[in-house]
Amino acid sequence: MLGETKMPRAQSAQFNIRSAFVRKRVHELAKLTGMTATQVVEDALRGYVPPGQPVPVGRLVRKGPLLVIPAHGRKIKPTPRLKRFACATIKIERAGSS
Repeated sequence: MLGETKMPRAQSAQFNIRSAFVRKRVHELAKLTGMTATQVVEDALRGYVPPGQPVPVGRLVRKGPLLVIPAHGRKIKPTPRLKRFACATIKIERAGSS
């Protein structure tokens, strides 16, 4: 007993799967991939995103129904073309309201 070292105990929980379909599918995937059944279940759970929860997409931020890139205090310098378009739009709106 002298000089013996105890190996750390694995911290794995028993997870009983009651569904016959899931049990069969996990074992099929384990054979196909060469992974253990536990690894197949862990991998599937890592990729699962519950419905209804927003998923962060890069720098995009949700503004109502739209995803937009947040502003950083920069102002857009209007081009001559944009100014002409804005003036034409205002003229059309004014003509339509009379």
